[in-house]
Amino acid sequence: MVIKMKRDRFGAYITGQFLSIFLFSFMLLGFVYSPDTMAVAQISELKLNNAINRAGLQRMLTQRMLKSYAQLGQDQFYIEPDRKLQDAVTRYEQGLNYLKDFEQVSGVKDSLQKINAMWPLYKKMILGEPTRAKVPELVKMNEKLLSLSHQIVLDLENLSGKELGKVVNVSGRQRMLSQRIELFYLLRNWGFTEPLLSG
Repeated sequence: MVIKMKRDRFGAYITGQFLSIFLFSFMLLGFVYSPDTMAVAQISELKLNNAINRAGLQRMLTQRMLKSYAQLGQDQFYIEPDRKLQDAVTRYEQGLNYLKDFEQVSGVKDSLQKINAMWPLYKKMILGEPTRAKVPELVKMNEKLLSLSHQIVLDLENLSGKELGKVVNVSGRQRMLSQRIELFYLLRNWGFTEPLLSG
């Protein structure tokens, strides 16, 4: 009787240990195969860096679109702003399609959905007849597009976790800032002295 009780206790102990190990392994696998970790496994480093570069280009294109609009509104036709505006719109849309392949990355899908929700109206306004009356609303929408595009870059950079990803991000940001400086100048030249842009 005593031996049987000891065997039962030993069996319960072994069962408990097995369950503990099983639960721990399950939790560990859940961590290892989290959505972001799986995303890293499925995306090569080269492809991820290319995505960071492409997302960074989206930031620059937001500024180029509005800059070209401001040129056209002031009848400044040097460097073909009409062609550059159309080209920027086309490339931005191409970028949105390219980045769909990275929707499994945490945060990217949400940002893309927000961009796609406002894009049709923004596109219609930015390609319409340039007028000063539309500028405040366009600036507001442009800043939102810039913010969301920037967030995609940060989400992809965080997934990369590599120094090269950070360098690609910073390099792309420099391209955006060069366009932003020109945009500031053109808006001021158009008579917008109030701080329409956040800086």
